[in-house]
Amino acid sequence: MNIKIPIFILLVSLLLVGTASATTFYLRDIPATGVVPNAKQSADTITDDFATTNATYAAPAQMLETAGSGTFSNTGTGTSTADLHYTHYGTWVTNALAAQTVDGTVTIGLSMLETNAKQNLFPRVKIYRWYANDTYASDLLALTDSGTEVGTTASLVTYFSTTAITSRTFDEGDRIVIEIEDSSDPTETAARIHTLQYGGAAAGAYGSYVTFSDTITYPAVAPVAAFSGTPTSGDAPLEVTFTDASTNTPTNWDWYMWANETKTSDDQNPVITFTTAGTYNIRLYASNSAGGDWENKTGYITSKNANHYSNWTDFYVNSTSAQTDYQVKMILDNRTGSSTTTLFYTNGTTRSDWIDVAWTDTSNATLGFWKENRTDTATNTTWWIKVPSISNDNTTKIRLFYGNASETTSYMSGNDTFEFFDDFEGSSLNMGKWTKSGTVTITVSNSTVTFPGDAGGSWIKSIPTYGTNYTVRSRFKANLWSGESPAVGFVNAGTTNYALIYGSYVTAGQVNLLANDGTGAASTVITMMDNTSYKVLEVKRNSTTSILASYNDTTQFSHSTKIPAGSLNASIGAAGDAGGTIFSDWIVVRKSTMFEPFLTANVKISGGVSAPVASFTKSATVLRIPKVLTVTDTSTNTPTSWEWSWGDGTANSTTQNPTHQYTKRGIYTINLAAINAGGTGVATAQTVRVVGYENLW
Repeated sequence: MNIKIPIFILLVSLLLVGTASATTFYLRDIPATGVVPNAKQSADTITDDFATTNATYAAPAQMLETAGSGTFSNTGTGTSTADLHYTHYGTWVTNALAAQTVDGTVTIGLSMLETNAKQNLFPRVKIYRWYANDTYASDLLALTDSGTEVGTTASLVTYFSTTAITSRTFDEGDRIVIEIEDSSDPTETAARIHTLQYGGAAAGAYGSYVTFSDTITYPAVAPVAAFSGTPTSGDAPLEVTFTDASTNTPTNWDWYMWANETKTSDDQNPVITFTTAGTYNIRLYASNSAGGDWENKTGYITSKNANHYSNWTDFYVNSTSAQTDYQVKMILDNRTGSSTTTLFYTNGTTRSDWIDVAWTDTSNATLGFWKENRTDTATNTTWWIKVPSISNDNTTKIRLFYGNASETTSYMSGNDTFEFFDDFEGSSLNMGKWTKSGTVTITVSNSTVTFPGDAGGSWIKSIPTYGTNYTVRSRFKANLWSGESPAVGFVNAGTTNYALIYGSYVTAGQVNLLANDGTGAASTVITMMDNTSYKVLEVKRNSTTSILASYNDTTQFSHSTKIPAGSLNASIGAAGDAGGTIFSDWIVVRKSTMFEPFLTANVKISGGVSAPVASFTKSATVLRIPKVLTVTDTSTNTPTSWEWSWGDGTANSTTQNPTHQYTKRGIYTINLAAINAGGTGVATAQTVRVVGYENLW
């Protein structure tokens, strides 16, 4: 197969060849190896051979695509004569090439000097093809005077610029050779000192080079697989960056990892997150068209339990607006089911008391989070998580840890989660949070505050005040009598009657959603109350002109008359007839918007499904070209997808029972990964020997 390859070194060359990739060879100080030419092929009669008499080496040297760091030169004193003379400085040769055709231009930069301008030194070069069988093939560029005289100070000069070559063909194993010499026709007969410098960096004076505007290619060599990973141990979820260090230019990478060595990635340098605790074997198969190689590291990665929990899931925070320190809600259910934007199933992995749950950011730093007490059951509970910063492009992530049967400590904190929080622990009100009004005794017991009905009322109001975009939320029960007014919401801190509350008894099962802007009250009737059950009540101040209210996160009511402005206190209490009683288990103030942010699971742990136990059979152990190999999946536990690799550098197959045709003789390794919702199984690898038409090996 012929491969075309353009080359440049100057910007003008780059513009001429468009997007082609050039190849630059540097004259190096390394003796050439392998099949190399005789030192001189020039037809000129060489008067002085500095390559033989004064060089670091006498045999041809190597040309490489990387510049060196050494500073080498072939320097000598030429013959004292005024006649035309030729000096040979050395011969350089590339590594063996792939079969290809080279077009385009050649640019040559040399670092040379003459000791006197009267010596009239002009560089000459000859570039030719050298057969793999160690014979001269043909010129690429004839030996030519550059037309530019060498200076008296050594410096890197482009002596031959974009000299054209056309359709020069190479067979595999051929090499490119360049000879450097000069011609001198001095006007004085004094002995002359000449120098060619080479081997140094491209930007230095010693960086003599030859550039082809075509890309020069080499025969493919099977890679030697190697890799590293960092870090190799840490708390789960442990993110590890793997770096391919394979040699000989692989083009395909197959990474196998996890405890059962699942094929995980075909990226060159994958970033893999190990979600559960364990010790993992890591295997890399690096391959190209010439073959492949394995690097196996047993027990290379150790992922430990983080925050005492065995499972974790990331959630995106979806929001139409950017928010700071915002409380987001998620319901967790310990049964098995399909998660939604408001409900996440833990598939039976959490405790019935829910203390084995924690919320963090993606670096595992604990966030403020709280479970709504006494609304939870053994299978279902509501959580609030305070997210420090939420973007408006749905890219913010938080993390849920869960599942540890032996956990004894809960890390939740309502005070760390909400703008205001009281769950009425202890035996009395926390007067650092509240002010109290009314003449009757407000009692606290068993994490419940009780407000006895009284004609003068019994109220508590938060010391902090809150403006718009805040919500009061409370678990609340009212044993109502006619004329009594239960109240949950916002009220004023002074004597003026500002309010945004549930309140004002209407009749059995009904109360008013009431607003008062100081000039009078207006209300909307809500049918929701009974005398026997708790409800979670909310009053939202989402604008200066309206309020929204709900109970049990279902029916929502709005009211837009007599809405007060300014900051108000969160409040709970009762007023009116002495026969009724108000109870509350907790009250919080949270931030709110018209369109509440919500969570969606990024990773869902599948339950009730076992990973496949992968296995397969093949139609032949020895296969003659051009026959086709058939493989048959025999995996158990019902895989739903398959990944086959053939070992010959061709694309993987994803059907259950594929066929494959090999085009070259060799021994190839076949691998199968079988996948379902429970995980991935990797089959024991099998080999097939592929032979030619003429014989079976």
